[in-house]
Amino acid sequence: MGLLKKFLYFHADNKKLNHSQDNRLNTLYWIPFLFTSVLNAILGTYILKHRMSRGALSLFIIVISNAIWALLEAFLWMGFPLEIRMRLCYTQYMFIVQVPTFFIIFVLEYMGISRAFRRTHYPYLFIIPVLTVISAWTNPWHNLFYSQYMLISSQGKEELSLSYGPLFMMWAAYAYIVMIIATIIMLRAYVSASALYKKQYGTILLGVLIPWISNALYIFDLLPIENYDLTPLAYTITAICFIWAFYSRKLFDLRPIGRSESFKGMSDAVLILDDQDRIADFNPAAQRIMHFLSIDLIGEKFTDLCEVELAARILMDNSSKPLHLKKDGRSNFYDLRVSYLSDRKDRDVGRIFSFRDITKQKQMEAQLEYYATTDSLTGILNRRHFNHIAEMELHRCIRYNSPLSLCMIDIDKFKNVNDNFGHDTGDRVMKEMVRICQQNLREIDLFSRWGGDEFVLLLPETDIESAAEVAERLRASIEKSTVKTISGEISITISIGIVGLGTRASALEDGMKNADVAMYYAKGSGRNRCTVMNAQGDLTNINRSADPVGSLK
Repeated sequence: MGLLKKFLYFHADNKKLNHSQDNRLNTLYWIPFLFTSVLNAILGTYILKHRMSRGALSLFIIVISNAIWALLEAFLWMGFPLEIRMRLCYTQYMFIVQVPTFFIIFVLEYMGISRAFRRTHYPYLFIIPVLTVISAWTNPWHNLFYSQYMLISSQGKEELSLSYGPLFMMWAAYAYIVMIIATIIMLRAYVSASALYKKQYGTILLGVLIPWISNALYIFDLLPIENYDLTPLAYTITAICFIWAFYSRKLFDLRPIGRSESFKGMSDAVLILDDQDRIADFNPAAQRIMHFLSIDLIGEKFTDLCEVELAARILMDNSSKPLHLKKDGRSNFYDLRVSYLSDRKDRDVGRIFSFRDITKQKQMEAQLEYYATTDSLTGILNRRHFNHIAEMELHRCIRYNSPLSLCMIDIDKFKNVNDNFGHDTGDRVMKEMVRICQQNLREIDLFSRWGGDEFVLLLPETDIESAAEVAERLRASIEKSTVKTISGEISITISIGIVGLGTRASALEDGMKNADVAMYYAKGSGRNRCTVMNAQGDLTNINRSADPVGSLK
């Protein structure tokens, strides 16, 4: 209260103190500090709106402390008596000490490395600042903070001249050590940061280094204006830098999340989105598979930049299926993994999408699947895979009461081809027969090599009469064909047994046996013909080049 009374008394009777001329001159010195104070207060109000953002509270304390620091500095230049100025000077340190202390905390929190320096350790950072405030306020009794202080007149103005004691030097050493550590952390982050974060980190460094360089010049009497502490005034530049960072660099909107996960040398593509699905970072590998990515698009909504289908496939977090992308006319497959990023309060702040190229793996899997399901000579289904698919098709037809027919096919006198022309020619004959059959079949038909020169054909949605027509068409096409060899052209024929499958679970097994019986009946009836076995077990040849030979039970 004594300080306030003296402050009011001074303004009520300025003539009594005889400093009117000095005050007019001092006005040129305290107005910039007042402007700095107001600007930092405005900045603090803006930061307060982002108080839930990482590091925002620490930055708020920094700018508000600087606002009060600058305001008190303005009072120091208003021509008050020495006693009031010293009390203002001591009061300043309640706020000056906050700036370096909370700056190191801001750096640790904003960079996301505060876990390395636990919050339980934060109180240790305040030991020197608390001792500094105590030392400043008790200085009149020991003079170890300011060894001397006096008012001097220079060029028509009164200046407060201070000589620093050992306790002040202790504080100065602490402040600069803390600032140097924080600056090193920021510089290391700046060197390894992406283009966007380089601008953010550079903005923070510029905003903080300028006031402390100014402070160093003031302490060591290197300024052209004697006893004029430009440190809080320099924070005007800091405020401008931070405001620019807020609006153009999205300082709190785009936080430096997960940068360590996406260094340039990673072979896996890495895309980092913030909690609003805006692009926060990516590595060169991600650019190679998503060509639209560029530094200029950081901060933009990912869904606005790529195809809807691709965005949905990536963002729906379905890692059970590989991501299929086409690049330069080739199909590429990627194993997509999603990691969630959270802050120290377990709030989601973004996601890391990693894309591992598994194209070769998928190609190998496809090749292995081909070998496991395909006959190596003819390229059609092998016996094992045919049985698997045929069972599923049978169950489907039973469920929907759809017709299903089966044909057993055998190349007539194929052993003679191998014996007379060699196995190479025999293989060519078999491939040609398969090729002709495939030309006369639908995509839904299942064609398989059963073994040796025997083949099996499953015809979904086909009754026995239609199956007989298909079989006859295949037989006629094969009969008209020839296979060229070095020994001349070879003509081949086939015999086919046809059955309709029933609605029993064992229908496939029974059908295979009945079709085999019908086929051998066709061969025994002269070959080059088709034989149908009806539901009663009656056998009928349908070869149009020969009359039916009756039925056989």
